[in-house]
Amino acid sequence: MNQSHNKFIISCNNPWRKRWSYLIIIIAIYSVVFIPMRVAVHTTVLDPVYAPLDVFTYILYILDVVINIRTTYMNSFGEEIFSTKKIFWHYAGSMGFWIDLLSLLNYPGSTSWVLNMIGILKVNRVLRIYTLIN
Repeated sequence: MNQSHNKFIISCNNPWRKRWSYLIIIIAIYSVVFIPMRVAVHTTVLDPVYAPLDVFTYILYILDVVINIRTTYMNSFGEEIFSTKKIFWHYAGSMGFWIDLLSLLNYPGSTSWVLNMIGILKVNRVLRIYTLIN
């Protein structure tokens, strides 16, 4: 299937998609530093801007899941896959999808210690550096 048939599919080779990945990596690095600090060490770090920043990053993480569901991938033969069903099942069948989904349980304003600990899974997005390097 050609990419032009579905305007809602994003090519994994699209320069915009790569820039999006860099943004998510930067946000994940922020999460690596400030989520553990806020949970375990200094609960008022970055107050009063933490709440709006937390909402902003949460929205970006939701958008990242949506974008990943709509982004092509390369199969084992080096062919770019444009089929929406194959893309969905490829992402939904990956460990990354489940980690991304679980990390979204830590919604902004959550006071649950367990959900805050689950939110640390957001650091998984830093591993996207490996994909970009390849």
